[in-house]
Amino acid sequence: MKLRIDDDFVRQWHPRYDDTECDEPQYQSILRAVASDLSASGTISRETFLDIWKWKKAIRKIGAVRMDQYEAIYRQAFRLAASDPPERKLARLLTPGIKLPGVEAPSGSTLLHFMHPQLMPIIDVRTVEVLFEAGLISGKQRNLAHYEEFRHAIDEIRRRCPGWTLRQIDRALFAYHKQILEKQRTHKSYSPMATQPERRNHSVRRSSGHAGTGNHNRFATVFQSRQGQSFSTSEIQEIMLSESNIEKGSILPNDHGEGNAEQCWCVGTEQQIFDRLGRGSYRVRQHSN
Repeated sequence: MKLRIDDDFVRQWHPRYDDTECDEPQYQSILRAVASDLSASGTISRETFLDIWKWKKAIRKIGAVRMDQYEAIYRQAFRLAASDPPERKLARLLTPGIKLPGVEAPSGSTLLHFMHPQLMPIIDVRTVEVLFEAGLISGKQRNLAHYEEFRHAIDEIRRRCPGWTLRQIDRALFAYHKQILEKQRTHKSYSPMATQPERRNHSVRRSSGHAGTGNHNRFATVFQSRQGQSFSTSEIQEIMLSESNIEKGSILPNDHGEGNAEQCWCVGTEQQIFDRLGRGSYRVRQHSN
């Protein structure tokens, strides 16, 4: 039976968020801080930005944010986004040419959510996977190109369940994923078939001509909308951590490009993801996944 996200779902699951998380006081405190910042200056202060970044648990990726340019770049972008319509707000932060360094769709939508808590939902791996499980979105991508589909899906839930806030819906989706979907997948991962080394079926997958499972599909899904673009290794790591559930130690673009002894099956086929431009530099191949 397909998962149904309705009043009963939110009523059951949003309180269970507190079974595993303890960040609600911090969330409410940041809401107040952002409202105060917007009232005083029309944008987000550096201190509040860092508080949001820590709440998002993205502090490991703070190095990609150019904090030395915060006043010149980030404050102005948030000020402009505040007056944009909902469908343009995230683009204000992520559109190529004006993209804020270090900010991707999950972190960008988080910043916008605190600015507009009743308008802008947070696109997160857990919420996306639950919506996909319920058949409300077409894929699991978490990027600018797929944010509007995600936002409309959340809006549809709100229309069906008008008594709940975006935060309560988000809490319910998060809790259901962590306490149900995550456990189901963990259980499946320990099945005899799932625990066999991936290389064991290497020749079968290569001869099949189809994209396999695992890290290849994670890379292919994330970079399918970035074909022809070039990235450094650190940029690829940042994007993968933001837009997939991959482990940091598994983000090895060389395995999906020039390759090495443990290269992905895709290397040398039409499914190869990267061309290596130089040391630590890659271009996403023009191909279909």
